[in-house]
Amino acid sequence: MKFNNISAFVAASLLFLAPAVVRAWDFEVFDEDCNTSLDVYSGTADTECQEVIDDVKCYRVSNMGTCTLYLHEDEDECEDGDVLDDYTRDDEGSDITDHEDFKSYSVHC
Repeated sequence: MKFNNISAFVAASLLFLAPAVVRAWDFEVFDEDCNTSLDVYSGTADTECQEVIDDVKCYRVSNMGTCTLYLHEDEDECEDGDVLDDYTRDDEGSDITDHEDFKSYSVHC
């Protein structure tokens, strides 16, 4: 494919990369002060029943694109389809202290 100008190349590149950007997601988990990061979870595709580290007291959805984050009490509850709560791009940037007992998550895009 030959491009006659740079704007056509940029447009084609954006069309190619757009699905990956929209499907990108990440959230971060913290200790009880919501300042000390314990871990970051991220991806660009659906994921099922992944475990999180222990002692999470706070978490923050940073980027959800078109994806939804589902929290589960544990892996068994996840496999049974039980959901504690779900979060979307509307929740980005908020410190969330509900459901500090979650041990598993899934993301669907």
